[in-house]
Amino acid sequence: MSHREVDLWALQVDSGEGMLGAAGFSQMIVATDGSMARLTTIPPKSFVKIKPKLSTSASRDPLKRREDALQAVIVQQLMDENRIEQRGKLPSVRDA
Repeated sequence: MSHREVDLWALQVDSGEGMLGAAGFSQMIVATDGSMARLTTIPPKSFVKIKPKLSTSASRDPLKRREDALQAVIVQQLMDENRIEQRGKLPSVRDA
């Protein structure tokens, strides 16, 4: 792990290792006001695998479980509608 602000930080959750092992992903995003930014995170496919597991984890904050499950559904729907680009893959966080 690095202390650079642009790096991915591991979360203190059971699936944190899965997030660290995932390849990087980067995509331009546009806000409703037209402003743009680059989103750098884990790939959507990894996200939809990790979030459902978090939503059923006994050690996860119960208030966050429902949110985790809904986030996975939303990202899967965006992938199904081709609204999230599957390209833009970056090297694995562990390789950086």
